[in-house]
Amino acid sequence: RIAFRKKSLSDVAARVAGGSGDQAMSRALSWPALCSIGIGASIGSGIFVIVGKAAQSPPTGPAVSISFVFAGVACVFSALCYCEFASRFPIAGSVYLYSAIAFGDFPAVVAGVNLLVDYHVSTALLAISLSNYLKVAIGDVTGLNASDIPTQILAPLTLALVTAILCGGAEHGALVNNFCVVVKICIVLLIVVLGCSHVHQENLTPFVPEGWDAVFAATSVVIYSYTGFDAVANAAEETMNPQRDVPIGVVVTLATCAVLYVSLSIVLCGIVPYMDLDPAAPLVKAFDKDHANIPWARTFIDVGAVVGLFTVLLTGLYAQSRFYVGLARDGVLPKIFARMSGQSQVPIMATVGVGGVAGLLSLTPSLSTLEELLNIGTIFAYTVVCGGLLCLRSRSPRRTGAFALCLGVTVVCASASAHALGGLAAIVIAVVAVVAAAIPLFCVSYADPRKPGEAWESEETDAAGVAALPSGFFCPLVPVVPVLGVIVNAYLLSECNWKAWVRFAGITLLVVVAFAVKVGLEMRREPDTLLGNSMQAITSSL
Repeated sequence: RIAFRKKSLSDVAARVAGGSGDQAMSRALSWPALCSIGIGASIGSGIFVIVGKAAQSPPTGPAVSISFVFAGVACVFSALCYCEFASRFPIAGSVYLYSAIAFGDFPAVVAGVNLLVDYHVSTALLAISLSNYLKVAIGDVTGLNASDIPTQILAPLTLALVTAILCGGAEHGALVNNFCVVVKICIVLLIVVLGCSHVHQENLTPFVPEGWDAVFAATSVVIYSYTGFDAVANAAEETMNPQRDVPIGVVVTLATCAVLYVSLSIVLCGIVPYMDLDPAAPLVKAFDKDHANIPWARTFIDVGAVVGLFTVLLTGLYAQSRFYVGLARDGVLPKIFARMSGQSQVPIMATVGVGGVAGLLSLTPSLSTLEELLNIGTIFAYTVVCGGLLCLRSRSPRRTGAFALCLGVTVVCASASAHALGGLAAIVIAVVAVVAAAIPLFCVSYADPRKPGEAWESEETDAAGVAALPSGFFCPLVPVVPVLGVIVNAYLLSECNWKAWVRFAGITLLVVVAFAVKVGLEMRREPDTLLGNSMQAITSSL
C-alpha cells in the first residue's frame, strides 16, 4: 500500500493556489506562447527527414500523407487526456504528477524515470543532428568549409547556448522560440508553395501503391512527429489561465502540425517518385537539378532544418527542466532541482542539470546506437495518462486501474501474436481479445465533473482537495476517448523492438530496487506512523 499511496489532492490544490517559498513559478505564458511551444517541440527533423523515410520504408508512397492524418487522429486521444490533467492540475510534473494522482507513487516513478531516459538520450541525439545540419548550413550560406568542426565540440556548445537562453526566464525563452517558430513555418510554407508548380500527377498515381498495411505501418513511424503536446502540459504551471490556454495550445499544435505534414508530404511525393527519394535529405533531392531544379531552395531547406531542430531542442530542454522540478518536489530527485531563482522564478538548477546531462551524453561517440531503444518510455507515458484519466473519473478507481492494465497487456500480447502468426484468423482473434478486455471498462460507473455533486464520487475522494481545485477542461466521451488512447498506445508499444523492451525492463527493475530501499528506510524512521496509515487504509477499504 505504501508503493501505491496516491498524491494528496489537498497538497496539489495548495500548489495550484500559488506554490510556496522558493519553489513557486511565475505565471507569464498565454495561449499563443503555448501554441508556439507545442509547434516548436513537434516540427523538427520529422518534417525534413522522416517524410522521406516513411514514404519509402515501408513503401507507403504518396499515401504517407494519410499516415500523418491517422497519426494525428491517434494522438488526439492522448492529447485530450493530457488536456484534462494539465488544466485541472496545472503544476510541474506532467506524467509523473498525473500518475501519482491516479495510481500512486510507484507507478508514477516507473513512468517518470523511463520518460527521463527518453528525454536525455533523445536531446543529446538532437543536439548532434543540429550540429551536423548547422555545419552544412554554414557552408551553404557563407561558402566556408565547416565540416572540420568536431561535432563533439559543437553539440555541447549548442546545448550551453540553449541552456543560457532558458535560464534568462520563461518569457525570454518564449520570445526566442516564437521568432524561430515563425521562421520555421514560413520556410515550410515557402517550400510547399514552390513545390506545388512542379508536382507531376503521375507521381501521385497510384496513391496507395502497396496497400493499407503499409499505410498503417508508416503511421507507427510518423506518430512521433506529434509529441509537442507533452511540452505544453509541462508548461501548465507557468500559464496565466491554464484551464483555457492549455487545451487551446494542444489543439492548435496538433492541427498546425497535421496541415504542414500532410501538405509537405503530398508535394514532396508529387515532385519526386517516392522510390527515388533520398531518405536522409528528401527535400534537397526534390529541389535538385533533376527534379524541381530550384538549387537556391537548398539554402532555405538547410536553414529551416537548423531552426526547426533548434526550437525542438529549446522546448525540449524547457519541458525537461519543469519535469525535473516535479520530480524534485516529491524527493525523487534532489530538492535543489526544485528551487527557483529569486528574480526570474526560473528553476536554474533544473535547467542547468538537464542541459549538463545532455551535454555529457552528446560527447559519447556511440550514442546513435541507442536510438532504437527510445520512444518506449514516451509511449508508455501516454498509455499511463490515458489509463489514469479512467481512474480519475471512475467511482471505483482501483478496479478501473486493474481493468485498464489488463486492456493494455492484452493489446500488446494480441498485437505481437498477430504479427508472429500472421493471417486473417490471427487478426480476428486479436481483435476479439482486445474488445473483450475493453468491455469491463464500459461497465464501470464514471462521474461527470461538469454536473454538480458528481465530481470525484469514489471511495478515495479527498473532499477538501477537490473543493479547492479549479474546474479545468474535461475530456469528452469518457470512457471512449481514454480507452481508445490506451488501445492505440499499447499497440505502438507492441511495435517497439525487443531491445527497447529489455531497456524498459532494466530501468523498471532498477526503480523497483530503489523504491524498495526507500520504503525500507521510511519504515525504519517512522514505523508507527506508516503502520497506522496502512491499517487505516485497510480498514477503510473493508
